[in-house]
Amino acid sequence: MKSLLRKLSSFAILIILLTGSGMAQVADFVYFNPCKGQATQFVNASTYPSGVTAYEWNFGDGSVLQYGQEVTHIFTQHTVFSVTLTLYNGLVVVDQISKNVAIYRIPNASFTASVACLGDPVEFTNTSTNSDGSLTDWIWSFGDGEGDVLPAVNHTYVAPDVYSVSLVVQNSFGCKDTFMADVATYPLPNATITAESEGVCEGSPMRLSVSDSYEEVIWSTNPDLTTPSIQAFNIEVNLAVGNHTIVAKVYEIHADYPFFQVCQDVDTIDVFVTPTPEIVLTASETNVVPGATVELGVSSSNGTLSSYFWTPTLGMPNPYLANPAVLLYETTLFTVVVKDNAGCEASGTILIEVDLKPNTVLTPNGDGKNDTWIVNEGGLSSDFTLIIFNRWGEKVHEEKGYSNDWDGSHNGVQLPDGAYYYVIKHEDAVYTGPINLLR
Repeated sequence: MKSLLRKLSSFAILIILLTGSGMAQVADFVYFNPCKGQATQFVNASTYPSGVTAYEWNFGDGSVLQYGQEVTHIFTQHTVFSVTLTLYNGLVVVDQISKNVAIYRIPNASFTASVACLGDPVEFTNTSTNSDGSLTDWIWSFGDGEGDVLPAVNHTYVAPDVYSVSLVVQNSFGCKDTFMADVATYPLPNATITAESEGVCEGSPMRLSVSDSYEEVIWSTNPDLTTPSIQAFNIEVNLAVGNHTIVAKVYEIHADYPFFQVCQDVDTIDVFVTPTPEIVLTASETNVVPGATVELGVSSSNGTLSSYFWTPTLGMPNPYLANPAVLLYETTLFTVVVKDNAGCEASGTILIEVDLKPNTVLTPNGDGKNDTWIVNEGGLSSDFTLIIFNRWGEKVHEEKGYSNDWDGSHNGVQLPDGAYYYVIKHEDAVYTGPINLLR
């Protein structure tokens, strides 16, 4: 009994000393982030001289008591709770304070994002909602090291990938919520045009292609894609002479429920259409006797020719020349195929007639017409022998070869008018016919 009385006397003395010191105890606390479902922080803010050994917190929601100068508590209801802080010195209550703490609902962070192709901005639409106070902060993290602090934003990614994007929203009571979603930026297709060559010849189709790994391709003959388009991965186009720009736009569809995205890429190629060579064929003679040599020729009026091939090649030592020589024994139609520097091809023909075709009339009267006997333009080479007879079979003229110069005389004496006959011998061939001499 005496021991108990001594302890009570000690507590009474302590209380008297504390209260009689002139410094009243003031219990107080502050709190932060009073948000439903999130940790609310409580901090002791009491003023006292000494003697406090414990800080007891009663949160008014039936939860267990907590002790400490700084504590956190999670309220699970959206209401007002009476929170009490009690200060102890041993078992003695030094001071106590209660405050009504309103617990606010946290906002609901959310957003939607468009799907985009590389180089296009992703459009983020903020769909967050809030019930208590007002939203004051929006913190975006785009998953690529970049961020923003605006309610709604656009962001362009520099590489195709799937990015984890987060949005943290906070209301005017400090309540926060976070929403995360994956956002895709798709790679562009590769619209690389493959062509057989950079140029094409007039009248020849230009063959072009792109990869067939994409959903669709649209071709056009100008960069604006305003000309009639062709939808095929491999095409042939016939173009007019001149420069042309061919355009191919390829599309790739990316399904991303509930969205889908069409990514596209464009490639262009410049094509020059070279005109067909305009050629002219010539010959040193077009009417010759058998065994004559003729020089053929071909030239172009609109370009430079680079290769030649003549047919038939019989009697032609080199058919790959622009001006080949050919030995002829019969009438022949020659064909030449040429190419210009661009590789464009053209062909043509020329007829060389092989025949004696001598005149049948000789009128050496000085009027410039039939004054000499003409076999043909080329005359007879030295391989031929010419003999002329009168009507009685007498030889009046003979020579090796012939230059179209017989004027109806023999040894410088003019022969009388009348019928004469020629005999032309060449190897095993013999040609005969009449000559009518008239003065």
